[in-house]
Amino acid sequence: MLFTNICDVAEGIPVDSQHLVNLVCCTQLLLREIQKCKLLVMAHPMDMTSFYERRPRSSGVAVLDKLILWRPPLHDYHQEELISIQRDYEAVKRHVERNVGLHASRSR
Repeated sequence: MLFTNICDVAEGIPVDSQHLVNLVCCTQLLLREIQKCKLLVMAHPMDMTSFYERRPRSSGVAVLDKLILWRPPLHDYHQEELISIQRDYEAVKRHVERNVGLHASRSR
């Protein structure tokens, strides 16, 4: 038991608060699941263009001018999803590192 505590402390996991240990462990599991989601999205991309397809709500010359003069760029929903997953992963990891670091500095 002592050896595992030394390893945990060396990795930056505070072991003096059981609730914090549980939170850190659950958060690490969440980070692993986010990585699995990213790998799943990379392996099986889905075409979401029909789901997010925009239809003009009004008719008239103004809408026709907008369509002729300016066309919005096509979205790469697959790439947006990968970026969103990576952003969420980094945010969770940053919060864990910051909060575990705060707790470790307080307990010294």
